[in-house]
Amino acid sequence: MVRYFLAALLLLAVGASGQQLDSLTLSKMRLNFIVPDMPAFKSLGAGPSNLLRPSTPMPIAVALSEFFQGDKFVIPRAFALEVAPAQLLHASNTVFQLDRQYKQYRTWHSFRVSLGSARDTALGVNARKLALGFRINLVNKGDMATDRQALRQIIDALGQLRLETRAIRKAFAARHIGDIKAWALEANPSDSALVRAAALIDQVPDWDYYLHQKIKTDTVWAQAYEQFVYTSKAPEFDAWFAGFKKAYKQENWNADKLDIALAIMGASRDSLLGNIRFAQAGWWSTYALRTGKYGQTLIGINAGIAADTALKKNAAHYFSISVPVRYVFGTNRVKGFGECQYQYRGRYAEHHSFVNLGAEFNPVDGLWLNVYGGVDHNYTAGKGSFVTNLDIKITLPEKFNLF
Repeated sequence: MVRYFLAALLLLAVGASGQQLDSLTLSKMRLNFIVPDMPAFKSLGAGPSNLLRPSTPMPIAVALSEFFQGDKFVIPRAFALEVAPAQLLHASNTVFQLDRQYKQYRTWHSFRVSLGSARDTALGVNARKLALGFRINLVNKGDMATDRQALRQIIDALGQLRLETRAIRKAFAARHIGDIKAWALEANPSDSALVRAAALIDQVPDWDYYLHQKIKTDTVWAQAYEQFVYTSKAPEFDAWFAGFKKAYKQENWNADKLDIALAIMGASRDSLLGNIRFAQAGWWSTYALRTGKYGQTLIGINAGIAADTALKKNAAHYFSISVPVRYVFGTNRVKGFGECQYQYRGRYAEHHSFVNLGAEFNPVDGLWLNVYGGVDHNYTAGKGSFVTNLDIKITLPEKFNLF
């Protein structure tokens, strides 16, 4: 009897629009926030801004630089792929496991590895740059999978679903108590006295198990049960959760975050890995601060050391540093921003400022466009130039299940 009871508990939600109580996993809790900048991509020098945009970790993400010139499509100047190992390894963890274990190690679970490649036209026709990057979140107040308050709300909603679904299932069984008693007598004649004497459904041993087996194997009973659930207005958790995610994104797209990252880049005059030599190492830190309901202020720093790209054996090394500040205003899917950046380029001993305006767009789930343009002023040389940039970022849509 005990084993039948345990089996039935695991299958209580058959009638609630197909929603399995334990099927809400990390894979289904992804949020369509902007795809974060990748340190490997930034290391390639794909854009003039050195701000490493923080965001909630994505299990898999891709970044592309502009892939058109005029009216022609071309191979992207730079490409990068980032993977969050913990998000892939724990993709099938349920919300209960996330609440008990995953959130306790939120910093290490945010660890990501990125790999990027780009052409290096300054070095040669066939020259390539290859970068490897690492990043973690020290602070991330906008990740539902590690937000204890959000997890408890979801668990409470699942608990309510469990209770309401159980009540509907029991009402259906009570209506068909005669049939369930017959199934019980057929399956276990030794309980005949107890079953025959039962006047209430709870007095029939293992009634939930017998009902589940019948619904599972008999299409007539399955249809009858589905119709009963429908007319009983069973709770629809999927609809509730969709609304919960929407509200969570509106509230937390600009939540506080603090990222640190490191990237190492090599360069080669050809496509052979054996010919790669050290070209650059960079470090980033970015703090994102909620600024009102619709705003976010990003303060970053980027420091690096680079070798002469001519790849001489005794190449000199040069230090550089950038301090960008960006203010973002809007909603989760459409945001505008203004940015100013100071940069010192050690190779040329130049001081630069970069002032720009831009926007972040999310035309479809999983696809983000980051476009900006502004003036890069070289104070050392006393001249400036207008610069534009377009980055395309792609990740898994919210409804895409990894497993």
